[in-house]
Amino acid sequence: MSPTEYSDEFKSFTKDPNRYIAHAGGVIDGITYTNSLESLNNSYQNGFRLFELDILVTSDQHFVAVHDWNSWKKNSSYSGSVPPTKDAFMSHRIFGYLTPLDMKAINQWFEAHPDAILVTDKINNPTRFAAAFIDNSRLKMELFTWQAVNEGLKTNINAVMPNGHLLKSIKGDPVDFLLNQSINELVVSRKVTLNNPNLMERLLENDIKIYAYNINSKGGKGEQKVACFERHLIYGMYADTWDFEANINCNLLTPHGSNKANQSKLKP
Repeated sequence: MSPTEYSDEFKSFTKDPNRYIAHAGGVIDGITYTNSLESLNNSYQNGFRLFELDILVTSDQHFVAVHDWNSWKKNSSYSGSVPPTKDAFMSHRIFGYLTPLDMKAINQWFEAHPDAILVTDKINNPTRFAAAFIDNSRLKMELFTWQAVNEGLKTNINAVMPNGHLLKSIKGDPVDFLLNQSINELVVSRKVTLNNPNLMERLLENDIKIYAYNINSKGGKGEQKVACFERHLIYGMYADTWDFEANINCNLLTPHGSNKANQSKLKP
């Protein structure tokens, strides 16, 4: 089967910007996890409209975009203790040339890109962050405790996205529980989706969107292979380099990893 013979469903999945979240802002110059201004600009130019930023708090209690302090310290050549102050964070460029983002810079970028949606990671304080962001109708937050989820549901944000690990703590049927809580988006590791295919398919059947991560990490599969062979288990994914214009030839890709039999039932 050639790419031109692929189903409309497959073409829609690969071209739909609502299904792909630019991971930590997306790749820039082959570098991931920068959470930088340049990564946002590059991903936007490449067609992304959902942008994940890792949000941590500086020593003087300001929100900034950074994956973790140890990596940031190394990549920015910062010599002080971490977390730094906001001013120290903003004065150190990542790899010497990439622009860091504080809340002012984040809000300015999203104000200038009114069709862009922010997806947060790391931060687990929805009330405080929602009060700091420029447009809560364009804010989705991955949250990591049920306390934070319940708090998030009381804020006026676009979506509360429980991390998939919270599914294990649900008593009773997870689908019924999420529907009763009006939760319709989840952030789930690819490992969890593969190990719970029946649950993932039931969630999707009930219009609960599953965004998968651990796509390109060690032991991951890669973005195109997930789109080809695992999209029946997810709604979308966190992507570093997704090309919305590419015509993917799944015949050149080989399924590998867990649950090969389950993966192979999906055809482009």
